[in-house]
This record gives sequence, structure tokens and C-alpha cells, in this order.
Amino acid sequence: MLVATALAMALLGHPHAKVAPSTRRYAAGVWTLTVHSDGFTGATTCSVRSSRIVIRRDTAIFELDPNKSTDHAQFRIDGGAARSVQDVTLENARHGVFPDRGWIDNPSGGEIAVPVTDIANAKRIWIRVWRHGRVVSFNVNHLGEVLRSAAGLGCPATAL
Repeated sequence: MLVATALAMALLGHPHAKVAPSTRRYAAGVWTLTVHSDGFTGATTCSVRSSRIVIRRDTAIFELDPNKSTDHAQFRIDGGAARSVQDVTLENARHGVFPDRGWIDNPSGGEIAVPVTDIANAKRIWIRVWRHGRVVSFNVNHLGEVLRSAAGLGCPATAL
């Protein structure tokens, strides 16, 4: 009888038993979607990133040289017109993303933020940190598809 009860609890799950969390990773182009399911709480958290881009709260954070200020950086999406990072600061703030205000000599920490809606269907973004600096190119192709897949896998919009 004791063995049958233990077997039933193992198969059906004990209501107080912890369920192991699971992490699944999916790759699409340069992007990695990580879906973490907490079996104990039922919560799902997700992250989308590439080698130097992190998606956070509907905002793409581009990691550039941490020793350079990006307060006056400019960017171009798929060969469009050049825009200042200052142009999108208010929209980023509405998403809850604020520039990290680090050391006084470089408060940006070498990062710039661009709303995901601006690049979701783009192929490439070019960023220039300062007027005479070199241009850095980032592949953002397939981001929209990855975000749609994330929603289909149960990632709440607030979990990215």
C-alpha cells in the first residue's frame, strides 16, 4: 500500500512538491530566445538577445564601447535618415527604460536604446557614437519574428 501511494504521488505529483524549472533556448539568425518556466510558481520569464543587443521592455539596448559616452550618438535603420538617440529618449522612458547614469564622465555606459517598434522589421542598424567616429553596424534581421514566436511560446509582453 505504501509503495502504491508513493508511486501515485510520483506520477500525479504531490501538491506540495516543487516542480523543477525548465529553460528552453531557441535560435533565429543572430537572436537567442530563452524561455524560463518556473514549475513551482507557474511564472514564465523570457529574454531575447544577440551578441551585443539586449531586448528589454520593448526597447533594444545596443552595447557599444563602455568607455565612450553615447549621449550624442546617431543611428540609421536600413539606410533611412540619421536620427539622434535623443529623439527616442522619451519613448524609451515610456517603456520604463532609462539610460544608466553611471560615472559623471560617461553616464551612458556606452549603450544606446532604440524602441523595438523602430527595428522589428528592419535588417540592419548603423550607429555612430560621435560626429567623426566610426560607424558600427548591427544585424537586427528577424527580430519581429522572434518576438512573435516569444508571444506564441507564452512569454508575456512584460517578460521581455
